[in-house]
Amino acid sequence: MNIEQDYIKILEKDNTKFPKSKGTKEEFQKYLGGLIKTPIGFARMGENQYSKFLKNKRADLFIATSKTLEEPSLIFEAENNTKVFVKSFISDLGKNKNVVSVTIDKDNILISISTHQERRNQILSKIKKGSILYIKEPTLRDGTIHHKDVAERSYLKNTSNNIVSNDSKKSSQNNAKTKFRRNRKNKDIER
Repeated sequence: MNIEQDYIKILEKDNTKFPKSKGTKEEFQKYLGGLIKTPIGFARMGENQYSKFLKNKRADLFIATSKTLEEPSLIFEAENNTKVFVKSFISDLGKNKNVVSVTIDKDNILISISTHQERRNQILSKIKKGSILYIKEPTLRDGTIHHKDVAERSYLKNTSNNIVSNDSKKSSQNNAKTKFRRNRKNKDIER
């Protein structure tokens, strides 16, 4: 199995029902009007994004954009240094809708400069030229797996408590096992 198939599986595993948006200004403000907490820091919409959504007939993406930034299936850094958030949804007709939000880093805030739908092969092509920053893996307790080098990137330190190195994960797993054993021993002693 190749790496591209792994990314496709991640998108398929994380499929959720496509949220219907009304496309109103109020809805845009509610879901995208302020700071949005992402797995790698905070994001906000760039200037004129509301009018850009309307002009490009993408008002149906307001809620999906919010979910893509808050709970992406994966995030990668493209070759042009943008950070790209990707989440896959299922339409009422059972078709995949991959929502992509492209961000730039400005004063430690990610600014979304474009949100649209892309085919999987377009996404995979861009990933090949860039690097993965975050992968959601639903089987873990906190819902995430991160590449070891992600936690070591200086611009990501202190931006999110969700990004951990593999060594930190092992340490916290061992601490949890020890706590469990201690609790079990205490219960045995009480009996």
